[in-house]
Amino acid sequence: MSGTPRNRYGRNRGGGRHGATRHGGFSLVEMMIAIVLGLLVSIALVSMFVGVRSASRMTSGVGALSDSGRFALDSIEQSVRGAGNFACNSTAPVAVAGTPVARQLSLLISGSSPLITDYGEPLSGYEANGTSPGDAITISATPAADADADGWTTTPALGSKLDAVLVNPPVPQGAAAPVGSLVGGSDILVIHETQPATGPAYATQDTAGASAFTVNSSSVFSPAGGQLGVISNCVQMEVFQVQTFTPGDGSGTIGLTGGMGYPGNSAGTLPTDPDFTIGAEVEPADSIVYYVGVGADGDGALFKYETNGGVFGVADGYSVNQELVPDVENMQILYGLETSVSQVTQTVAQYVTADEVESNSQTHDFNGVISVKIALLVASPPSAVQPGAAVNTSFPTPCTPPPPPPAPPPAVPELPCLEQTTWTIAAPDSRVRKVYEQTMYLRDMSP
Repeated sequence: MSGTPRNRYGRNRGGGRHGATRHGGFSLVEMMIAIVLGLLVSIALVSMFVGVRSASRMTSGVGALSDSGRFALDSIEQSVRGAGNFACNSTAPVAVAGTPVARQLSLLISGSSPLITDYGEPLSGYEANGTSPGDAITISATPAADADADGWTTTPALGSKLDAVLVNPPVPQGAAAPVGSLVGGSDILVIHETQPATGPAYATQDTAGASAFTVNSSSVFSPAGGQLGVISNCVQMEVFQVQTFTPGDGSGTIGLTGGMGYPGNSAGTLPTDPDFTIGAEVEPADSIVYYVGVGADGDGALFKYETNGGVFGVADGYSVNQELVPDVENMQILYGLETSVSQVTQTVAQYVTADEVESNSQTHDFNGVISVKIALLVASPPSAVQPGAAVNTSFPTPCTPPPPPPAPPPAVPELPCLEQTTWTIAAPDSRVRKVYEQTMYLRDMSP
């Protein structure tokens, strides 16, 4: 063949410029520029991911915080609204023809604990020492159990300090100590009423002087006996312990004798005066305690300790203690009282702490309370915000909230206060906090 000779790769053997083929590629400078641009894009993507993740955590934390605060206040308010309601009666003072009438009578044997045997007040409370209006409260990062009864104060009629049956609340089912133990620095609220979950029964016979009487329900009390009950004619009521309950076909028989133990009945029969006739309403007596204790995760939590007709401090199988809302770090309570002037319009004249109720109430006890003002310090779950932000942890009284913090929110925001009480967080962490405050009225003690 004629023509220019070629090598095995198809190139001209002559090697001239005219026949050469040039290979393309990236130079070192081009490679470096590409790497830098890739790093910049990666950094932007990572920053965007971190920002989205932080915003998601913040949104989730605020959502959980809001849900916890609302649910806690709604739960307490439901109980407060019914405080003092016993069957068709209440503990509110009343007079007939100008003569005061004893609304609540008790067949129970008086013991060392008025919380067990005295149902003559709609509620009672215990003020944590050092947390009065104007005081500063420091919230510890790790709440510790407090079993010192002298850490709380109340009225002299209730023993002036925390009742012994509340010093060591029972451990919730499925948990282990110290879960459920009291946390110092938080107020305690006790509510007395008939058991909300149980429908009323009605006496089917005249109960005057009776040691046993029948009602039109086979389930109003447990057949095991030992529960506390109330019978009412809508003007007065009698509290007693059900020694025996025998269910029948759509009916039941309540026995007042039988030795069920503490507290027991002082007599084996109901009185003849007042007379509880056919149609008298009968229900279990209930007591509910709201307090801040050590939660299952080691943080503070709102607990609900309810007797369900049982007896405080007695392992009778009726009382239940449960962690109601986690991450509630503190609770402060004030009690709204009437005066002789404000009583005309049934409005609150002043708010006082539990230990000041007796000296300021017209009735010299908690029967003069018509409303309760409650503030809860609630925290979000951990990691809601980045820890370590340099922010103030409290602000002085008077309680004028500062302007809203810039985004992102601080790890420990400045907290509002209840009647000039301020909260201070011991150390910054990764939680969002908010104070939820609400005024609750007792339905049977106010309009």
